[in-house]
Amino acid sequence: MTVEVLLPTSSIAPGEILARLQRRGVAPFSPERVRFVVELSAALLAQRDAPELQSLGFFCRPAAIERLRVETMAAQRGARLMPRGAVLHVTPGNVDTLFMYSWLLSFLCGNLDVLRLSDRESTTTERLLGVLRTLLQEPAHANAAAALTVLRFPHGHPLLEQLSLAADVRVFWGGDETITTLRAMRRRPQTRDVCFGDRSSAAVLNATAVLSASAEVKEGLASRFVTDAYWFDQLACASPREVIWVGQPAEFEAARGWFWGAVRQRAEQRAETPDVGTVLKKEAALQQLAMNEAPVRVERHGPWLTVIGLDVPALGGEACGGGFFLESAVPDVAALAPRLGRANQTLTTFGFDAASLEPFFADGAWPPDRIVPVGQALTFSSLWDGLDLFVEFTRRLDLRPG
Repeated sequence: MTVEVLLPTSSIAPGEILARLQRRGVAPFSPERVRFVVELSAALLAQRDAPELQSLGFFCRPAAIERLRVETMAAQRGARLMPRGAVLHVTPGNVDTLFMYSWLLSFLCGNLDVLRLSDRESTTTERLLGVLRTLLQEPAHANAAAALTVLRFPHGHPLLEQLSLAADVRVFWGGDETITTLRAMRRRPQTRDVCFGDRSSAAVLNATAVLSASAEVKEGLASRFVTDAYWFDQLACASPREVIWVGQPAEFEAARGWFWGAVRQRAEQRAETPDVGTVLKKEAALQQLAMNEAPVRVERHGPWLTVIGLDVPALGGEACGGGFFLESAVPDVAALAPRLGRANQTLTTFGFDAASLEPFFADGAWPPDRIVPVGQALTFSSLWDGLDLFVEFTRRLDLRPG
């Protein structure tokens, strides 16, 4: 089993990889690291034919980094903010650029990072690594290059446990079973785990608001929903797998008729035709639903879109991707709130104000970690899955001189 060193250079031996993690980090938001991230943002925004990379570049644009710096420093409350040290990231294979977001936040916090990438190669990942490699080879970014190691090696390689023992923070992305296996690796008692496992997300649409919206607003809604769902082939945890309508039956039927036609049109224009494997997964998921949930409606809108009607929201289950959506209706938000639970991550919403969503926060309810407008499902922030990643990636020292 070989170790492929993707960054910074292929000449590093495994022993040197571990030695790179023994150095000390730097102060959070150091000018040198901020400069590197700003240049990285510009390089990513220049990738105009790669929307995933442009989105990442927008996330780390100078104004966003300055806002994060101000907010993070304001939260110190008299403490001294320091990096945690060495951070191990074990990344997912289903979302090409996701690992970059947690790395960028850890990097800005001043840590030393090592990333183990999935064996599943993609053109987006390779292109991203090319951008990073070009920047890190510049002499001005020598210290940034010394703080980042990107590897690819098979499951079961002994290096992973060695990295686990060297880490102050372990960041695991993946399915629940994978994360359970990873967390069983040996670690030091002080090491923190940040885990992003199986979650499900849904879009909650106000049927009355959809029907009363202008043609321009409706078109924007359909386009933003397609962005949320199809960008990573509906496999990101934040991508909606279910559409839940709030309203009366007549409104629901009228709104859904327009909505799915508009979604199908945009998916056909934007999304790649699903491969045979995805089509088979969609059919298998449908058969499983037929045994467990008794669908009230099955609609196939070409290879890009399958809509399965249910009597009540499912709010869970495995994702098969490829434009496979569950659909249901409830009379009001209060009827939906009791069905939410720990597995629910993101609700994208349309047609609601803050007051109408209050039932999600009633005593005994379990609100999702994120409630954002349709179109922002995949907008990453330092608050993710209910965790503040700046808190996870820094130490707050109790500083009270006498």
